[in-house]
Amino acid sequence: MSPARALGLAAVLVGACREEWHFSTDAGGGCPARGCPAPLVCAAALARCAECSDDVHCPASRRHCDVPRGACVECLAHADCPPSAVCEAEETRTCVPTCSFDAGCAVGRCTQLALGPVCDACFQEDICEHMQVLRHCDPARRGCVRCSEDRHCAAPLSRCDRRSGACVECIDSRDCSGALFCIAGTCRTS
Repeated sequence: MSPARALGLAAVLVGACREEWHFSTDAGGGCPARGCPAPLVCAAALARCAECSDDVHCPASRRHCDVPRGACVECLAHADCPPSAVCEAEETRTCVPTCSFDAGCAVGRCTQLALGPVCDACFQEDICEHMQVLRHCDPARRGCVRCSEDRHCAAPLSRCDRRSGACVECIDSRDCSGALFCIAGTCRTS
């Protein structure tokens, strides 16, 4: 086969696969022509199906859309949290309980951090290691969680969802193969 013919065939095959690999930025990305499976929406700015592209797409428990990530989160700013909490807006985008004294904290102690005075379960390195289930300290939210990194998880739940501190199969659809979509942490067809 001539090099020109091989290149032409490769272009046809890549074009045919775009629908199947619609999350790959290398292949041009984009949402599938048939639309995104509910509850996912087409996030045009991200060129893929995502949890949200606006706050209206998010559930009450995570009512704010982190538009650059296409993910529903608990908070984007301190004003999004109740008066007794502040927003850890850099990594987990969760509301972290504030405190004024150690007795106000369920685990850990009251510590003054850049976020403000928060309950800090990570003030001592091994506190979370002694917990029965929540054995890892999340340095961003200063609390004990199931995971704070992917290495804390094992297949088939090999990804750590930093928003919940739980091990899941996928964070978004780029973690799924073929024409599967990530819906509520699980790779599904719809």
